[in-house]
Amino acid sequence: MQSADLADSINYDFAHGDDLIDEVLKERALTQNTQIPQNNPLQPNQSALAREAKSVHDAYHHDEDDNETIQQSDENDVDRKRTTIATNKKYTQDQNAIPQIKSSYYSLLAKKESNDNYNMVLKSGGGIGAIGKYQLRMPAFKETGYMDVNGNFTGKNGINSVEDFLNKPEIQEKAISEFTKRNYDYMKHYKVLSMIGLEVEGIKENFQITLSGILAAAHKEGGPQTALYLKSLEKNKDGAYYMPYHKLRGDKVRSFKAIETRLREFSKIDED
Repeated sequence: MQSADLADSINYDFAHGDDLIDEVLKERALTQNTQIPQNNPLQPNQSALAREAKSVHDAYHHDEDDNETIQQSDENDVDRKRTTIATNKKYTQDQNAIPQIKSSYYSLLAKKESNDNYNMVLKSGGGIGAIGKYQLRMPAFKETGYMDVNGNFTGKNGINSVEDFLNKPEIQEKAISEFTKRNYDYMKHYKVLSMIGLEVEGIKENFQITLSGILAAAHKEGGPQTALYLKSLEKNKDGAYYMPYHKLRGDKVRSFKAIETRLREFSKIDED
């Protein structure tokens, strides 16, 4: 089995179709030992979550070795879906709802994304690519108001171009804070925050699900995909949670391993 350490250096495209997740959920419904605890119920429409995760995964993805090319028509379709989500009232942000995020979270995130380089630019992946210390992409800028639905900079906080953003570290720090709050709203909506504290038997080692881990995974692979991972965890006969990778296929396996890597790498931050 591929080591989770390699997860961050592989291109993770999301698999086509969500029939396998549906099968897993049907099986789980028939088996008491494989259900998520009652205090963390599955969303009523799991297939809808899988479809949403599929539609936004590539737009969120910003791996250093990412060589994918998004066709313009596909990119526009993704943009429309992200804009619909961003403006939907059920995702209304409550800026006071998110707990205080520790500076150590942002420090580790910056190290993983750019090795603390405010001027980092990754051009692959479509659009403007991934830019800055935290490697933000177009969906992040649209959701936080720095770009409009057409991908044009709005002038928020004096940012009118990629160059403006790269040359203003203080705005990069503000933008990542805003985007992190946005991801927290997604996780709250998907009802996965109640899973914080669960112990998971990982590929490399066991780890605990933490808020920092969830946010780091959402930053890298997208909120819907991260929620799908968490809702796909099962229990073994001893009551321990694990990801049944043998039931998944292809790119879902690689993407879920990337999420597991982030959950594991960031799991110690909230213990300090």
